[in-house]
Amino acid sequence: MKPKYTPKLIYGERDGQPVSISDVPSGLACNCVCPECKTPLIARIKDDKRQKHFAHSADVECSGGVETSLHLLAKDMMLRYKAIVLPGVNLVDPRIRKQYLFHQQRFRISSADLETKYGDIIPDVLLDIYGVKVAVEIFVTHKLDQTKIEQFRRMSLPAIEIDLSWLDRDLPEIEIAKHVIEAGRHKRWVSLDYPTSQKLLRPPPLNVKRHVETQISFVAGCSIKKQKWNGQKYSTPEDCQKCEFYLGQSNGRTLIYCAWV
Repeated sequence: MKPKYTPKLIYGERDGQPVSISDVPSGLACNCVCPECKTPLIARIKDDKRQKHFAHSADVECSGGVETSLHLLAKDMMLRYKAIVLPGVNLVDPRIRKQYLFHQQRFRISSADLETKYGDIIPDVLLDIYGVKVAVEIFVTHKLDQTKIEQFRRMSLPAIEIDLSWLDRDLPEIEIAKHVIEAGRHKRWVSLDYPTSQKLLRPPPLNVKRHVETQISFVAGCSIKKQKWNGQKYSTPEDCQKCEFYLGQSNGRTLIYCAWV
């Protein structure tokens, strides 16, 4: 019978930021602490027979270091890339009892807070997406339990779970970032109601205007500019329709709804 695999601590913390075991010198010179208990860490990188990893410099009871280190890394990546793909899910509009699909969509992140209390609950990461709070739970060693799921639902707080339990901890950060930021079957909604989904899909709109001289329609306030004329950059409504952040437009086509606002 194979011995049970114990996940190794591959990311330490320095000045509130995640630090990879691949980027530090050996021993206490790594100048890192455990993300969970804040005990100074030793970088064990010289033993060719074992996976490089951090170890506590003192004999302490700490079982949450691996989980918390990936929470810290995930938050850092969300802030660095300023975007996340939220998964699709079937929802029911309670007013007309009609089912509709909340499509998988990329959204811009305004802010991300690690393990911050929100009401009676402490999510792993709490995102702000143009004023809508979205909780993110990272599954590394402990899957989200039903009690916490019910808390999210009672509060009408949208929440997703990202399953990283299968992930190779030795992957480069850019590869881990793909699984945190991009789409995949490892992401699922655990709490999302119809009214909140509509807030996500209807952010403050951007106005479609017409340039007086050229008569070209452009989207005022668009930060992802695709065209250029006379030294000025802009995007047309047609550019927006091809963009991964496009959510839709008003019936009169005078307003554009964009997930990057």
